Amino acid sequence: MKNKLAAVIAKIEDQKEDLISLCQDLVRIPSLSGEEREVAQAVAQKMNDLSYSEVSTDELGSVLGTLEGREGASLLFNGHMDHVPAGSLENWSVDPFGAVIKNECIYGRGSVDMKGAIAAQVFAVGMLSQLGITPPGDVYVAAVVHEEDHEGSAMEHIIEQRGVRPDVVVLGEATALHLAIGQRGRCELEVVTKGRTSHGSRPDLGVNAVYHMAKFAVAIEQLNNLCMPQHEFLGRASVALIRISCSPEKGNVVPDECQIVLDRRTIPNEHEEDLIEEINQILMKAKEEVPNLDARVHIIEENLHCYTGKKLAAHKYYPAWAMDPSHPLIQKTKETLKAVMNSEVKIGKWDFSTDGVYTAGTAEILTIGYGPGDETQAHRPDEHLPIEQLVAAAKGYAALALSLNSS
Repeated sequence: MKNKLAAVIAKIEDQKEDLISLCQDLVRIPSLSGEEREVAQAVAQKMNDLSYSEVSTDELGSVLGTLEGREGASLLFNGHMDHVPAGSLENWSVDPFGAVIKNECIYGRGSVDMKGAIAAQVFAVGMLSQLGITPPGDVYVAAVVHEEDHEGSAMEHIIEQRGVRPDVVVLGEATALHLAIGQRGRCELEVVTKGRTSHGSRPDLGVNAVYHMAKFAVAIEQLNNLCMPQHEFLGRASVALIRISCSPEKGNVVPDECQIVLDRRTIPNEHEEDLIEEINQILMKAKEEVPNLDARVHIIEENLHCYTGKKLAAHKYYPAWAMDPSHPLIQKTKETLKAVMNSEVKIGKWDFSTDGVYTAGTAEILTIGYGPGDETQAHRPDEHLPIEQLVAAAKGYAALALSLNSS
């Protein structure tokens, strides 16, 4: 294995300009959630150019490349092709889709989150193929859609509908080349208060749904400050009010409905019914101050539109997950990466959510995270990825492909 790994690392180093160009090409293609068609075509074309055993695109639009191995355990590298909007261009010093190289970094929306990792994964597995190296078990590279607005759904489709169930999943979300082994979960809850309309000049004749919501919102803030449960590794659960609206929205009318959306970050063993009950308890206390309060809570469900035309039902609950740091997979991964990087590999967690909510949180597949870039760059202006980390990640992925699925 050492000779094979040395050969592929040497090839990655020799062809790193091609890797850099691939990352730039992907960053230059805007690919908001539901608009990933062009970047999916670019990823599939590169996999074919690098002689993957099989390349396919599913009905949701995710691309799956396969390098056939021997009889060992199978390994899947995961990355998402969609990104968030660039935001105001005034906050960028460069074109968000220019993939400009500055200060030895590739700048652009999605460079860290997470086209750099996709480029490194596609390239690393492609170098194995180019060298004629057969890995111990099948290796997959999944470039998926709709992670930003419904993480886990595309991976669920690959595993449940396409029948690809790997033994190990490596998420390429940014870790600065360290090892992530868990994350808090999340849930989007909508709370609706009801009232009665009246003319704005006669508020006494109406019931203002916004005022009723205000009582509840104060209680939510107190909940976040005082009562949230704690996990020894993942940290504290939290809740944030992230959106508010009311209706009617126009005219001088007292609103008869107000809606808020809560972002509730969860820890293991917090289930959907627990989160609903938590909010209902707060609503019951609010009714002590407002006896005629009419309020309800539910977990948000919506239909997302894939670029293929397929509709994707989104139930906005995503479970937390965490690997045991003493698990043999973690120890083997640390040893493998340390040998490639010539430095210690720290174990940590993500603050945000990933496709691991399905692979680890629901399907209970062994899941770890390793990717280039600083996670704090995600979703920010002037997002940028150090080229040194891009190349190092490709070498790390090649090493994992040759070791994690071997006996």
